[in-house]
Amino acid sequence: RKMAFQGYTFSFEKVPLSQKTDLTQQIKTHGGSIAFILNSKATHLIIPNQEQKKTNFAMKKAKKLGIETVDPSWISSELSKSREVVIASTGNNFDPSGPTFSMGALALSFEARSPPTISMCLPDFGSTIGDYKVALFGVNFAPGNNFKVKFGPVEPINYEFHGSTSVIVTLPKLLGVSASDVLISASNDGGRTYGIPVGFRFKGEEFEGEDSARLTLIMSQLQNLRRAITNIQSMEQTLQSELTFITGHKGGDISDAISTYEEKVTAKKSIFHDREIKIFLCSPYRDLIEERDDFLKFVYPRIKKLCLERDMIVTVVDIRWEGDESNIEAASLLNSIAEIQSSHIFIGFLGERYGWHISDERDTGNNIILGNSIDEARDVHKWIDEYRENSLSDIEMQVVLDNHFTGKSIFLMRDPYYQEEIRSKDKHNFRSEGPRAYEKLEYLRKKIIDFGSVEHYNRPHDMSEYLLDTLNDYINYNYPLDNRLTEDKREMFRHAIYSNQLRIVYLPEEENYLVLDRHISDEDQHKPLVITGQPGVGKSALIANWSVRHIEHHPEDVVFYHHLGCSRTSSIYSNILWRIMREISNEFGISYKLPYAADGENIAREFPKWIQFMLEQNKKNNNRRIVIVLDGLDKLDDRDKALELIWFPHTYPDKFRVILTTSPSHVLDVLDKRGSPRLVIDELREAQRKELCRKHLAVSSKKIDEKYEFMLAEANQTGNPRFLITTLDNIDLNSNIQESIIDHLHSQNTSELFDKVLESAEIYYDKPGKEIVKTLLSLVYSSRRGLSMDELRPMLDKRGIDMKDWEGIVAAEDNLIIDVGGLIYLSNLDVRSAVEIRYLSTEKEKNQFHNYVADYFILQDGLNERKLEELPYQLEQSQEFQKLSDILSDLRIFDRLHTEEHKFDLFRYWRSIESNTKILSERVYGNVIARKQFPSGIIVSDLINSLGIFLQNMNKYQAAEDMYNMSIEYYGKASQRLKIAYVYTQLSELYGVLRKPDVAKQFLQQAEEIYTEEKGEDAPEIGSVLNLLGTIILNNDNDYELASEILNRALHICETQLGTEHITTSSVYYSLGCVNLGTNDFDSAEQQLQRSLGIREKILGDWDPEVSHVLNRLGTLYIELDEYNDAEACFERALLIREKKLGSNNTRVAQTLKHMISLYEMLERYTEAIEIGLRALEITENCFGRQDFHVSSLLLRIGSLYHVKDDKENAKKFVEECVALRKELKGPTDQSVIDAEEFLQEIVAPPPPPPSFPSIQQIFRDRTLNNYQQAFTESSMAYDMIVPSFKPKPVIVHHGSGPPPPPKGTYKPPVLPSAAALAPPPIPSVSPSIRRRENEYEQNDFQEQLFMDDDLLILEETEVMEQDAPQVESISSMLNKGKGKLRKNKKKKEISQRDRYKQMMGKKSRRMNFKNALW
Repeated sequence: RKMAFQGYTFSFEKVPLSQKTDLTQQIKTHGGSIAFILNSKATHLIIPNQEQKKTNFAMKKAKKLGIETVDPSWISSELSKSREVVIASTGNNFDPSGPTFSMGALALSFEARSPPTISMCLPDFGSTIGDYKVALFGVNFAPGNNFKVKFGPVEPINYEFHGSTSVIVTLPKLLGVSASDVLISASNDGGRTYGIPVGFRFKGEEFEGEDSARLTLIMSQLQNLRRAITNIQSMEQTLQSELTFITGHKGGDISDAISTYEEKVTAKKSIFHDREIKIFLCSPYRDLIEERDDFLKFVYPRIKKLCLERDMIVTVVDIRWEGDESNIEAASLLNSIAEIQSSHIFIGFLGERYGWHISDERDTGNNIILGNSIDEARDVHKWIDEYRENSLSDIEMQVVLDNHFTGKSIFLMRDPYYQEEIRSKDKHNFRSEGPRAYEKLEYLRKKIIDFGSVEHYNRPHDMSEYLLDTLNDYINYNYPLDNRLTEDKREMFRHAIYSNQLRIVYLPEEENYLVLDRHISDEDQHKPLVITGQPGVGKSALIANWSVRHIEHHPEDVVFYHHLGCSRTSSIYSNILWRIMREISNEFGISYKLPYAADGENIAREFPKWIQFMLEQNKKNNNRRIVIVLDGLDKLDDRDKALELIWFPHTYPDKFRVILTTSPSHVLDVLDKRGSPRLVIDELREAQRKELCRKHLAVSSKKIDEKYEFMLAEANQTGNPRFLITTLDNIDLNSNIQESIIDHLHSQNTSELFDKVLESAEIYYDKPGKEIVKTLLSLVYSSRRGLSMDELRPMLDKRGIDMKDWEGIVAAEDNLIIDVGGLIYLSNLDVRSAVEIRYLSTEKEKNQFHNYVADYFILQDGLNERKLEELPYQLEQSQEFQKLSDILSDLRIFDRLHTEEHKFDLFRYWRSIESNTKILSERVYGNVIARKQFPSGIIVSDLINSLGIFLQNMNKYQAAEDMYNMSIEYYGKASQRLKIAYVYTQLSELYGVLRKPDVAKQFLQQAEEIYTEEKGEDAPEIGSVLNLLGTIILNNDNDYELASEILNRALHICETQLGTEHITTSSVYYSLGCVNLGTNDFDSAEQQLQRSLGIREKILGDWDPEVSHVLNRLGTLYIELDEYNDAEACFERALLIREKKLGSNNTRVAQTLKHMISLYEMLERYTEAIEIGLRALEITENCFGRQDFHVSSLLLRIGSLYHVKDDKENAKKFVEECVALRKELKGPTDQSVIDAEEFLQEIVAPPPPPPSFPSIQQIFRDRTLNNYQQAFTESSMAYDMIVPSFKPKPVIVHHGSGPPPPPKGTYKPPVLPSAAALAPPPIPSVSPSIRRRENEYEQNDFQEQLFMDDDLLILEETEVMEQDAPQVESISSMLNKGKGKLRKNKKKKEISQRDRYKQMMGKKSRRMNFKNALW
């Protein structure tokens, strides 16, 4: 509160405490401050008069510092003299004598202002009784004691200032004025001069009855207004501080700082200055429609292309008068003149009609509308007054003829004899409106001819040829090729153009703006905000408009925006990162050395370093906030696994804020997994749809009747802005508009709507016998990554379609196709769907156009990236598998495809070939290598090694082995020992797959020797070798101690040489996790597996097949931990990854399905287990053939599942197939055949009767009475009677990563001398039932264990088979009553009161066999 003591600082001396307290409160209340120690900051020393006469230290110091001494009574005296002036507190220091801001404009200092002007008061009436507040708004208010306001003869008693533009005053009670109208005026000089007044009404006695309720409402609003004004002033002063901060000016004239800053901004924008050419078309409407259409169809596309080559854009303003009545109503001559004066080129056409003008022959309403439009323009342009009787097109031409236009003008006059060629029914549109109109038209012709720059033509096509030549000359002269932008500025230019287009028509949604503002200001939020919604809902428009607003409100922020898809390289992740680093560094004036933009791997590696660098540099630049906006991430180029967003950090540090937009897609799934916050854009509400209708049509000076707006707004489909705008652009506004709207609204979605757009395009562009639209769009649809104009031309020429017939579609139909950096794409997924349904509904039609594209690329010489992308893809899509095989057999193409970027494409192509033909990849490449006709420029040894890797990944193991051995020969001839060592590691993996662990170990030892000799004992390659060796020992020898020792050495080498976040280090973590899982150290296993998973997700992405490898093992671990939901989640995610990346028929998919079989058995979900088993069987047969041991194992497993479900018929069927297959593969005496036959007998034979044994109740009664010896003896008797029926057999050696099987032998109970000495019995050797019989199945999956996946193997310590159940019925019944639970044909894991049993028995293992449960 500013009163008498604002700016004063008081210090006390010899003042009584009680008085001092009162004085302190008064001083602070009225703006003063207190100095507890007398110093130079004090302005007054308060000391009683009697003390002032004495000489003391305080008086001497006050005199020395020039501090005024006053008596305590002086405070009261000053308060009585002062008239209170209130300045609303905003929490900031407000200097009323300094410069302020108002509505974004810089105010001058108060001393330089003219008298204050009041523009509005609220309320504008009041009672003669007084005692109420009035808010005054205006300019040049100078807060202080000299500011004065008069309400006629009345002066307010209190002033509350809110900056220099508003003040709230209080009128006193009992004014003594009569009801009357008075003027309110204000003065800054104490009343000497007053500014411009406003009116105010004092109301008398009738006021209470008439307006008291209204006044109450207004006074409430006034209170709200006071709060709002306070906030506005706070923002005002904050902006002032920010502006001072941005410009670097500390003190001084802020206007100079603004000028300096604007110069910087202007310099920054100068790169885009004069890079737009605007062309205005002017003509009467009806007789010159063909000329306008011919210009847009023929001239504009070529001019647009010419401008793009020079980094220019061209826009055409085509306002067509004389349309529908509602369009006439929307016409604005004033806007039209403004467009002319801002254009570079004016093109005027004249035919035989004069155009729309005020005439007695016209409807009176139309004359009124036209007159109002002319009068509106005349108020601004006085020269129009003499042309009020002229047509609108005439007045537009007079802008040029009377020299109100400074650009280039071109006038064209058509030969009158042209109308002789017009059909009789249309000739009325080519005749003059009447004698008066003809006279005015002739006068206009003469004036144009006198003006010059006029050309006569015979037919519309002649006009187009002339205009094209003229505009070509104009552009080449004014914008030569050497005026092009640099590469980085060209990219900025394209993004700026795209952003500007999104801002032409937009309906701001404050709620969405608020979410974005909060995200930017939230210092605790470090993850990107993701804006999502259905395609066409307005995500890009939101971010484009918000960015501009944010820059206006926060000019201190650095805002970088990038629109994916607006240029050829804008969707490549490396270019995105490069632009971010380059432009933001330039904004800070920092030189930062960047890798080459196309070097994606180095760019991604450099980006986090750049962020840290910018954090340090930003501290020197006042910690400016950096806002990064990426629009359309779903348009990312999918090469280099960009869609996994490995290149994009999960979180960002302080001062970095990131906003992303994407439609529902794989990218959105990745961001959701990262936990990024979402903003979902909703569809338009009905009122918004109406507003969008008006705004969109107003851009082209059009309007539709309100009833049609309602029709559109009430349709559910128009909630999508793309649907609504496409409908408005496509409906016929000049004929039966209602019928056209109804026809379009029959479309249920945007895809169906674009079918109408395609139909309209066909009518407009197609010629007799030429399906131009269909052929063009179908070719673009068939392409993999778009087609260039140079690629489309020969394809269309071959089908009799000249370029001049279709290039207009490319240039003008942006809603259908877009040019992205020279490649033509369909504009969105809705258009793609519409093209497919309308033109390519059958496989035959699709294959036809894929063949057209393939034929073009086959004829192209050389092997560039475009041919590599398109040719194999087109042959695969057209199902030309023989041609595809011939192409892929070219070793040059193989060498280019077998890379990280394209290898999954190569796998997919060959899988398609082998699935649909008898062509085999190993035979094709084997024959090619046998001919030894290797292309030049390729290293043969590396090529053959790559073929080995490829064939191994395709499960062609024997062929891969041959290729590896051949590559070793070539490397040996060249003495490349390190390459030989690398092949040895590949061979060790291969022999692991072929179940030859001893051979694999030998190759690994040889590789280790070479690496040690060549690179030393701690070479990173040795870490990889040791990891493979440890895994082999783990999976084949079950030597956990040795495996752990080797793997820990591997880990030490990898962490020191490669770092803790390297893919090889991740593999070692994985292997150690398997070791700990096998030794039941579940906590360590989970920790290491999770660490391995995190590294792979970070380096390879969330959807890489290597991630699924770890997920499968984690699922196995969670089964061991009884966390079945987590296990199922791991398996389901692993399955989804493998199906998506490897295809649904890959062996790794089958392996994950096998894991899920085991899980569903544990959960007793047998039906699901059978369904998954049947699918795994189908995949295994497809991959390995019917005659494979893997198939027999799955047959046995599915049979056991049917057996558990008591479906003996199916159980018998599958097990019989298993027996027959194993006899064929292994012979009738093989143990696997014997086991399968015994199980078949168990299915067929009835179960034996249960033996008798001691009472279970007696056993537990003795146990409860602490009679341990008796209880133990009885339980042992029961055990000895039950176990023989289990038919014990030798346990097959376990080759999985789980714990080893239990020891063999007959259980012999120990003698328990006392309860204290009692210990749990050792695990007995019991027949492992069907699970034991499946060990061979697990054993045969060694390749998944070691190199492809880790199979789930749960060894049962003791299991009871289905046919044994009657023998233990009473035991099972007793255990189900709370002592535990015995599962049939399952591992007994979920046993009631498990913790109680573990504590009783001192048992640490998580498994509990039958004997333990019984005990």
